[in-house]
Amino acid sequence: MAASEVSIKGYTEPSDGPSGQPEVAKSVSGAVKVDAETALYTELWRACAGPLVTVPRQKELVYYFPQGHIE
Repeated sequence: MAASEVSIKGYTEPSDGPSGQPEVAKSVSGAVKVDAETALYTELWRACAGPLVTVPRQKELVYYFPQGHIE
C-alpha cells in the first residue's frame, strides 16, 4: 500500500492478552514490528487530532465536537 492510499478496513489496536497487557507482534530479535497501515492511521490521527491526543482503542467511545459547537 502506498503512503498516499488509505484502506477502508479501519484501524484496530492490538488486543489485550490474558495478563491484561497488549499483545504486540515481535520479531526474532525481540524488537516490536509496526504494521505500515497501523503507522499510517496513527500518523493520520495525530495530524487531525493534534499531538496531545492518543489514538483510541477498538470499541472505545469517541466524542466529536464540530469546531464552534462545544460552547
